[in-house]
Amino acid sequence: MSKKEMAARPETTATTSDVHPDDIAKTTKIATILGLFVKGRSLNRFDAEAHHDHCLNSTVAALQDWGLIVDREWERVPCLGGRSTVRCKRYWLRNSPDNLAAARALLKMWEGRA
Repeated sequence: MSKKEMAARPETTATTSDVHPDDIAKTTKIATILGLFVKGRSLNRFDAEAHHDHCLNSTVAALQDWGLIVDREWERVPCLGGRSTVRCKRYWLRNSPDNLAAARALLKMWEGRA
């Protein structure tokens, strides 16, 4: 199975087992992260944890497999109670009309509205 097919396949977890099959795509991590990006949010791996994404770089790679452009830059994030920092990347969806339109179309497809 290709990455594109895997990214499009709805994921099921214990938390989504009571969800109607038509709504499963709304609860996948890739759709959640893309929805945040479309809203103008930027995320690093620690921000993504709050949205149940434990491997943001893989989610970004899957979005790029769909043809979306995701920009990134290195940043330092405090850790150990502020005694140290760790390097990680911050990701965001490129804010071009074509890229945003493609992202919105992909979300609609996953939500079954296209």
